[in-house]
Amino acid sequence: MKITLAQLNDSIQLLNRLKDERIKNARVAYRLGKVYRSAQSEFKEFVDAHMALLKDYGTPVNGDEKNWDIPQANLEEFNRKWNELLSVEVDVWGSPFNVDEIDGNLELSPAEFAILDWLIVDGDGA
Repeated sequence: MKITLAQLNDSIQLLNRLKDERIKNARVAYRLGKVYRSAQSEFKEFVDAHMALLKDYGTPVNGDEKNWDIPQANLEEFNRKWNELLSVEVDVWGSPFNVDEIDGNLELSPAEFAILDWLIVDGDGA
C-alpha cells in the first residue's frame, strides 16, 4: 500500500508499540508483523534522508547530532526540501485492515485510529 513519509513518520511510534502487543488472531498478528517490518525498512531510509538534509543545511548543536541548528539563511530551502521529503510516497507491504479485523484484537484510542488511517478502514471502505 502507498503512504507518504509524513504518514509513516507520524505512525512509526505506534507501530513500534503494536509490534509487541499480544494479538489473539494469528492472521492479524502475522499481517501486522509484515506491515511493521516493511514500514521499519522505509523508516530507516527516511531517517537517513532526514539526516542528510540536516547535514546539508545545518550544524549540530555542541557537536551533538541529536540537536541541529538550521541557520536562518538556510531555513527556507531546508523547509522546502523537508516538505518534499515528507510528501514522498513509499510502498509498505500489505493492504489496509478492515476495522472488523482489528475489533477484539487490538485496543486503540480514537487518536491512534486517526494516526493509522492509512492502515485501518471501516466496514464500508471509507
